[in-house]
Amino acid sequence: MFVIENEAGEKVDQWKSGKNPVWPNGASMSGTATDGMIIAGYTAYEVAQVTEGEGPRNLGFRGPEKVDGKWQRVKLQGAALPPAPDPVPGDEGYDHAMLRKAEFETTLPMGDQADAILKWAVAIRMKQSTVATAIDNLSVDVAVDPDGLEADVITLNTDSLSALKSALTPIFDLPSDLDAIVGKWTAGKAKFPKPE
Repeated sequence: MFVIENEAGEKVDQWKSGKNPVWPNGASMSGTATDGMIIAGYTAYEVAQVTEGEGPRNLGFRGPEKVDGKWQRVKLQGAALPPAPDPVPGDEGYDHAMLRKAEFETTLPMGDQADAILKWAVAIRMKQSTVATAIDNLSVDVAVDPDGLEADVITLNTDSLSALKSALTPIFDLPSDLDAIVGKWTAGKAKFPKPE
């Protein structure tokens, strides 16, 4: 940006750029004006840009204005606006399915999610034969009442029951990375509940 002053030092015009300018007296120029260039009593001054404030929001510009004999334009910056509150059931246009989907896309990166699920699935598949063997080896203890007054009691043998529990443990004991994904998933569902 350039400001044009007359011989009295008064601002008479301004240009967005110095490329192929037209001077206040109507004279045109091919090429680019430079800071301090004088034509027919008019002087072009390049305007320095300074920033005032901090933050990501652009609040516009002030100026150009002359400060300590130099022209400057102030770019005003401001803090980010607070995020909009999350919608709740009853709000107009509330769609829990779309809100959950957006939440999951943000908090559950598909690469990490798929990796954790596949690791867990492989671990389960590797245990399939162990579970099958444990079920095949279940043994039953039968307690018979010698007098025949009470019903017979059938119980699983403690050792075979322990073997079955041990074989099933990996199915219910989620790895930490998959457990974290399940936690984020349930948090997303809780954040945007189905409307009643």
